[in-house]
Amino acid sequence: MTASLIYTTEPLATRALAAEIRHDHTRFVAALSLIIGDRQLGRFVDVSAEHGDQKIDVALTFADPDYVIGIEAKFDHTLTEDQVARELSVADHLVVLLLDRSHAPEWVANRDRVSVMTWREALSCFPDSRLTLAEVQAARAGKSAVEARLRQLIDPARQRLGDGWRIDSNRGGSGMPAINFYSPEFAGEQLRAVLQVAQRAMPPAGEPVPLRFSVGISVRADNKSYPRDARATPPWVDAVRRLQTEVIGDRVEELASQHPASELRARQPEDQERARTRPQTRDR
Repeated sequence: MTASLIYTTEPLATRALAAEIRHDHTRFVAALSLIIGDRQLGRFVDVSAEHGDQKIDVALTFADPDYVIGIEAKFDHTLTEDQVARELSVADHLVVLLLDRSHAPEWVANRDRVSVMTWREALSCFPDSRLTLAEVQAARAGKSAVEARLRQLIDPARQRLGDGWRIDSNRGGSGMPAINFYSPEFAGEQLRAVLQVAQRAMPPAGEPVPLRFSVGISVRADNKSYPRDARATPPWVDAVRRLQTEVIGDRVEELASQHPASELRARQPEDQERARTRPQTRDR
């Protein structure tokens, strides 16, 4: 008889993991020691859930010497650099627990004091675990799976576009998987593009995932780009006209959206910008 699935959300799974560690921590601590490097961990003292003011999912505390390893589990939610920085303020090392290593953001590999562990590796430390791999694999993780596939396009895109372009996989304002492209700046202007899931919810497993590609000119929201004189033509208009004549041409219905141009907020407060975008939606 197949066992029922119980722990299929992040909070349930992480607390179940903490209980397994408390019951028998030996193999898990040994695995952590290998993952974080050559450091010899001291005496295991305690395991806790929602640790510290940053509410780290699970934390293991050691003594002689004092050391705290935080474990941050992600099924389908995004992991941000800001979250990692805050959690490292209350932990000496952070282990990101994922369904698959490919779900890790690209910046994690270069982040000090951060390592990646899979749920399969973690649960293999507990031969009689009440939390099963089938349960965590049944958790909702469609965004992470699509994100991992999109990240496979980043290196080929960098090779194709060349130096000066910045490409990342940060999720957009809707929280959906995306790849963002930023060209070098020319006279204060920048070409921006995004390939993202074209809806606000992931489709059911096994169904096609619609993608939207949007490209536009990003400019600063100042008097030069948006002159008070209605007779003046801002410089970005020429770029949009070139996009119309040299790229879109007579394929308006195929390539161009008839919706109003979207307004994008820059990540830095001092760099508020607006972008004129023309999205294209296709099933991939």
